[in-house]
Order: sequence, then C-alpha cells, then structure tokens
Amino acid sequence: MLDHYNMYNKNIQVSVSNILKDLCAVEVRCSSLVSQVLSLLPLLAIRIFFQRYLI
Repeated sequence: MLDHYNMYNKNIQVSVSNILKDLCAVEVRCSSLVSQVLSLLPLLAIRIFFQRYLI
C-alpha cells in the first residue's frame, strides 16, 4: 500500500514538474513575442504619424 502511494506521489510530482516546464516554455515564447511587438511599436507609430500628418 505504501509502495503504491509512493509511486502515485512520484507521478504527481513528475506531472506537476512537466506542467511547470510547459508553463515556463510558454512564458518564454510569450515574452519574446512581447519584446518583438514592443520593438515594432515605434516603427508602427512613426508610420501612422507620417501617414496622418504628411499625406
């Protein structure tokens, strides 16, 4: 019974750590996406500004 419980506990720990790893991967992807968007924002703002005021 105790052996079974230990196996179950290990499985839970493994699945939790896998979930955490997945979350970290998603977070890294999201943060890189956010930084790309933020680096593009000034260019977009400049384009919109020129289209509005110079044409």
